[in-house]
Amino acid sequence: LKDRKLNAGEKNLLQKKDSGAVFVKTGGYSTFGTSTLYALNALTGAVKWEKTFTDYNYTPFEMPAVMEGIIYLITGKPGYIYAIETETGNIRWASKIYDNDVLDSRATAPCIANGLLYFCGNGSDHESTSVFAYDINTGNRGWEKIITVYDYDGTLKKTTANPTVANGFLYAFG
Repeated sequence: LKDRKLNAGEKNLLQKKDSGAVFVKTGGYSTFGTSTLYALNALTGAVKWEKTFTDYNYTPFEMPAVMEGIIYLITGKPGYIYAIETETGNIRWASKIYDNDVLDSRATAPCIANGLLYFCGNGSDHESTSVFAYDINTGNRGWEKIITVYDYDGTLKKTTANPTVANGFLYAFG
């Protein structure tokens, strides 16, 4: 994997270190069926573990969040959030974002604060964008807030910016 050239549409998104590993994700717009998350030894580049996801990845997972030995990532259609142990690659929990398989998540990169995982994605109303909050320990949804953002010409716009938390406030931009 260290010397592997990424194809067009594949991304090498996560390069955060946790437990002596670097996490790399392959797959994307050109790999409509699968994406793979690798944990590489930070010193040697050797593969410690790999996990392949077969969720439809029209929107590949964005940069996952890592906290206290868990990597949190979001896949495309039908849209799942996964909590994966950084040491072993075992899935601690998986939560489906929508009640149906019609919507894809088109999710932003998540952020973590106060025990919650926040991200923006397609709203469950099928038209707008929502900000979601999930409990990082259980995978249960805390809440969803639909955001209606209009472009300069009055058309409905999807929020695509990654949310962030600062000074006790959650910020999500259109």
